[in-house]
Amino acid sequence: MKAKFTRHPLSALFAQFDMGDKELAALGADIAANGQVVPIVTTEGQILDGWNRYRACFLANIEPITEELPDGRDAWAYVCAVNMLRRSLTPKQKAAVFLLHEELVSGDGVQNCTPSVREVAETFDISHGTAQNLTKVA
Repeated sequence: MKAKFTRHPLSALFAQFDMGDKELAALGADIAANGQVVPIVTTEGQILDGWNRYRACFLANIEPITEELPDGRDAWAYVCAVNMLRRSLTPKQKAAVFLLHEELVSGDGVQNCTPSVREVAETFDISHGTAQNLTKVA
């Protein structure tokens, strides 16, 4: 199978939580044996959700099942909905992803969208110091 999709930048915000080689091989073996259960969601020719499934299908030489994000659906809201709870992220991890998103958005020319340290601390129920450190890293 030839790779035909790239990873959407919003999906890449969660790359730090991707499966390791061992888990990916196990998922590929499961897909080969039982089929792909959950479709991979794409938008604009890129994978928005299902990067690990896509890689597992590639390893198993299985053509992946994909579906396009419905028209009018906000890609960022979708990515948050399917990743924030499914991955059981801590408040610190959620804040880090949020700040990376804000950096991605501001890099595209949107002005003044970076939240304050106070806003991050309150939104994600983390200490001011932790929010400050995460903001610096982002």
